[in-house]
Amino acid sequence: MNLPDFYNPVGYSIIKREWLIRQFPGVEDIQVNFSQLHQDMFVLCLLDGKRGGSYLEIGAHEPVFISNTYLLESTFGWRGVGIELDADMVRRHGARRKNPCRCEDALRVDYGALVESAGLPEVIDYLSIDVDPPAVTLAALQRIPHARCRFRVITFEHDYTAGGALERIESRRYLRSLGYLPIVTDVCWKDWIVEDWWAHPDLVDREIARAMTRDDDSPHEHDRYIYGGYR
Repeated sequence: MNLPDFYNPVGYSIIKREWLIRQFPGVEDIQVNFSQLHQDMFVLCLLDGKRGGSYLEIGAHEPVFISNTYLLESTFGWRGVGIELDADMVRRHGARRKNPCRCEDALRVDYGALVESAGLPEVIDYLSIDVDPPAVTLAALQRIPHARCRFRVITFEHDYTAGGALERIESRRYLRSLGYLPIVTDVCWKDWIVEDWWAHPDLVDREIARAMTRDDDSPHEHDRYIYGGYR
């Protein structure tokens, strides 16, 4: 199987607006998005174009290109903090982003202290978690003090096709035990199954969440999901 061409992402542009799975306030301000798999557009659709939101990004990587949080920060005024082990990437964040990105190991961070020092609320709007390999992503998720930190929306990269079968099973069991419900599972790039996307039903608009939920077991290609299965 050939690796997916993640570095030529299929992204949002203004001409695709009419196909978007859900229109939201402020969508007219977006010319393009930046996430690889439309995670940023998913968050905005689910949270009704929320402005001034908050995020925790574990595995921040690039500051702009393929970033899950750049659009939220730059256009919708979100504040948050990123964690990234690659020191060069952290320096690039410092040069391009207003919000901080800390050069730390995702498995050594005191997330309670981090959230407090960053001034984030107890209910954080978005958790983006994507660390390689999949076992580290799962361990980082489990390291968060979930009794103190809750999230409206979570995008979790289990990377099933790259060996994350166990992590897919365990992350689903764990997140369900915390009260989260899947909105769309096995988000994929062609035949490369990458992520699950979650929300806490007590912290989001249930009607919006219901309308955006795809509860079948088949893989969901990211662009066809976010654009309503366009042809």
